[in-house]
Amino acid sequence: ELDRVGEVLGTFQPYDLVGGVSWGRMFGSVMIGITGKAIYERIDAYSGTTWAVDLGIAHDTQIDGLRLGAALQNLGGDITLNEQATALPRTARVGALWNPRFDGARWAQRFHFNADFLAPNDGDARLHGGLEVEIERRFVIRGGYRAGYDTWGETFGAGFRNDLLAVDYAWQGNANDFDPTHRISLRFNFPHTTP
Repeated sequence: ELDRVGEVLGTFQPYDLVGGVSWGRMFGSVMIGITGKAIYERIDAYSGTTWAVDLGIAHDTQIDGLRLGAALQNLGGDITLNEQATALPRTARVGALWNPRFDGARWAQRFHFNADFLAPNDGDARLHGGLEVEIERRFVIRGGYRAGYDTWGETFGAGFRNDLLAVDYAWQGNANDFDPTHRISLRFNFPHTTP
């Protein structure tokens, strides 16, 4: 943290907190989903809260193991910090996920390759690529790279999941003297019941 003449005053640690509820449904090979979420952000002594909605659609193609998808993210209100309103980073994205099948080989199905193309409202287009490896049915590790950012690049992570709960951790490398970013997420799955 710097004062108006550039003297160092100290350090601060920004953080975000997001809570949401999602709903999804499958129609044959097409899946649709919507997420409503509340967003809290704090930077130094200033904090703000807002809401947003994500919309998504995915399709399992006729190529075995290949899924295509698209999403609109962060559709909602602005967030206000220090009496200054800022639009959320609204994003349109398209992507693909490939889970190799190779004549039903079980080892190949442990690998998931993905790529996303993003068009945000606050900057240039960006590209994400990554790999997820299933170590055991409930545990995965991940690695990837995000191109087109000033500070972010390589990412690593891991996840645990069962029928009701998923826990994920991600490490994101930063440049320009910023410390790495750590993200932890919890997801609860509610069983679908037919009336």
